[in-house]
Amino acid sequence: MKLRPWGLLTAAGSLSVVGTFAGFFGRFAWWLDLASHFRAQYFILLTVISACYFLGRRWRLAGGAVLVAIINLALIAPLYLPRKDTSEVSGKSCRAMLINVNMQLGNVEAVLNAIREYSPDIIVLVEINDKWIKDLGPVIDNFQHRIVRTRNDNFGIALFSRHAWKKSEIVFVGEIGVPSVYAIIILENVTITVIGTHPLPPGGAKYSAYRNDQLERLSTFIRQFDTPILLLGDLNVSPWSYYFRKLLKDANLKDASQGYGIQPTWPAMAWPFLIPIDHCLHSEDLRILRKKIGKNLGSDHYPVIVDFALK
Repeated sequence: MKLRPWGLLTAAGSLSVVGTFAGFFGRFAWWLDLASHFRAQYFILLTVISACYFLGRRWRLAGGAVLVAIINLALIAPLYLPRKDTSEVSGKSCRAMLINVNMQLGNVEAVLNAIREYSPDIIVLVEINDKWIKDLGPVIDNFQHRIVRTRNDNFGIALFSRHAWKKSEIVFVGEIGVPSVYAIIILENVTITVIGTHPLPPGGAKYSAYRNDQLERLSTFIRQFDTPILLLGDLNVSPWSYYFRKLLKDANLKDASQGYGIQPTWPAMAWPFLIPIDHCLHSEDLRILRKKIGKNLGSDHYPVIVDFALK
């Protein structure tokens, strides 16, 4: 079978168009929700394809590709809009860090060096087991406050803080019963609630249902607190998913990526398909001062670093 360039372009463009519109219906089927995660890839591919069509004087196809590219751009652009929040902050800034270490593939020395380099005040580690906790001892021993639930699957979780806390607890949010963690931490004589969580990946209808259930119950869990909220987690969902938007709305949280653009975190070993699924969410009474993605630590996830302060 002979492959022709225009045929390949049309096939790639058609797949991008189908994915673009399928992603709007993610609430109805798990495989439609998967299509919502690749808005940046659709935009880039359709932009390139439209340029090729223009050069080839295929005006209708070029116009169609541009139109669908603009639809994806409209969904991506809000992440790049500057934050309107110019409120004063009280006290010093605090740095939080989220690391999915990848229990099997992660590089212990790289994680140790990253924690030393970025010097966070608060760390959430996911996919953690007893060996990882032992190997990270040289740096996490510097954190006076900790709560850890190790597991031999990919759902161990831990929270470390240099600041004192009033309460901490391992909780099981959702039907599947994987652990999340929270601590009520004292900052500048004010308490904030830091939550770490890691829902199941959407690898099929069953796992997707478990993930969606955990995200929905997480919003109910969050609403019980009357403190500022900072949530860090590998949520296994992108900002364009119906379930992510529902979590923000139901829990009354904001995406810390606002103003910092797309910051993809997974899969680290396949950069053309990188999507943002590791997140920091926060309540209105916290101000995000900076958010960035850290270095590759050997995991399939990049770490997330966030500087924030109390308003």
